[in-house]
Amino acid sequence: MVWDKEAAMKKLKYAISHGEVDKDVINILNILNSIDGIFTTSSCSGRANLIMMDSIGDKKGAISLQKTHVGLDRESIMNTLIESDINEDSIIFLNIEPPIFHITATDRDIGMLILRKSRECGFKNSSIKHISEKGYRMELLSTELLHIPIAYGNDLLFDMDGFEKVISLCNMTLDRGKSKLKKLEFELISLNIST
Repeated sequence: MVWDKEAAMKKLKYAISHGEVDKDVINILNILNSIDGIFTTSSCSGRANLIMMDSIGDKKGAISLQKTHVGLDRESIMNTLIESDINEDSIIFLNIEPPIFHITATDRDIGMLILRKSRECGFKNSSIKHISEKGYRMELLSTELLHIPIAYGNDLLFDMDGFEKVISLCNMTLDRGKSKLKKLEFELISLNIST
């Protein structure tokens, strides 16, 4: 675990310069990292992930077929399914994952304030993950989470009309998470605790 803000900022700067950080979260990361006693260790703006599993719950054996942080469309998903080597007993899931930030707080009061504000912005699954004499590991986590099985082997589980509705629902869920990022950014700015 990284408890050193300087090391974490060096890692973040490298990741940003190499395009490894979602553009939607860079302002929030800058705000959080400008606060004394707070620094980020990882983040995601929310994403859609098409994965293949040989059995339910097989996270270690799961293969990501397509990942995006922007909207989905039927054509790109269908092309991915056609081009992928899918086992006949595999289950294909379309997962929507919410925005998330992992932060370290060496200042308890500031950490609790940020945790409370994030929950008020809709990051309802935010929590303290670890406590030590060095500080608190916290996760700011929104609620937009979907795990939808869309195919079994090479067989779609929906007709095309139903599949379009699933994709639309996924895009609405992804957009909802992105809208919470704007709320969180506004609330963090309004705290006026950056150094």
